[in-house]
Amino acid sequence: MLTCTDCKENFNTNDTLKRHKYERHCKKCTITATAEGISEKVVIERKNDRLQCPFCNKEHLTREGIKSHILKSKCKAALINERIKTAKKRNYDTAVLNACGALLFEKPQQDQIFQLVDTMNLSPICLTTNQGEEVNVLVHVDDVSQVCNSNFTKAIPVSKKKTVEDN
Repeated sequence: MLTCTDCKENFNTNDTLKRHKYERHCKKCTITATAEGISEKVVIERKNDRLQCPFCNKEHLTREGIKSHILKSKCKAALINERIKTAKKRNYDTAVLNACGALLFEKPQQDQIFQLVDTMNLSPICLTTNQGEEVNVLVHVDDVSQVCNSNFTKAIPVSKKKTVEDN
């Protein structure tokens, strides 16, 4: 007999104990919910021994419970809206403008940004934070593969170099 160290419940096999620990005691887990033919990964955090819906804060005991809640409640619309926002950040023009903070610029200024990005051989990429938020950045085309295939653990902003004239 195997006993869960968190809640003292007993199990016959190591597999059922592991599944129980994952279902009932994980601090943060990811579920994949499919709505309207679109699959989206949703990060769920456990608070007070319950999994909390990231859209409405309703609490459930199990991953299946929270997944069912998201797909059968108003949170389904929130999931779809989140997916739409994510998809927009993966559109080339929107990603370039978002990375430059230029989404609200007038068209002539936006066209200048596109021309500069092309001239400098920059490419937009979408990075995801630990919380699942997506942000756009521009990277030289020679570095895109390295950036996209790396497991960076920290982002460090680089300050603009001061010139003698800046003093």
